[in-house]
Amino acid sequence: MDALGDRFERVTSQLVIMGLPPYAALDAVQRGAGSMEQVSTLAYYIVFTSHLCNQGYVRDESEVAARAQQALEDLASTYVGQPAAVQPFAEKTYRAFCECLSLFLRQVEAATPGQMVSAYRSFVTLLSGATPAV
Repeated sequence: MDALGDRFERVTSQLVIMGLPPYAALDAVQRGAGSMEQVSTLAYYIVFTSHLCNQGYVRDESEVAARAQQALEDLASTYVGQPAAVQPFAEKTYRAFCECLSLFLRQVEAATPGQMVSAYRSFVTLLSGATPAV
């Protein structure tokens, strides 16, 4: 396989591996079969997308991640004390989440696997509140 074919194969498998969990969660909720666990998965990827923007990956589209985060914040009060099953998202919220996940896939495509690991490590450190190692 030539270099272009190798890159295509790497990027394609990377996109599938990284993109499947949030898209599956979004799809389940929109079909009315979602749970709080799937909303949490989706939220995790939206916040990670924002972190990637802050790290410089497709930074010029950070407003997309900001809109999705705002939609998450708006939903927070809706889900407090809710049962495990959740209702499909409103069209505006769904659209914001789709745009954010599309941005996430562009970020994955733009980064090397090593860069994604580094960005993920800094994200986990940020979430844990630990001081990053120098």
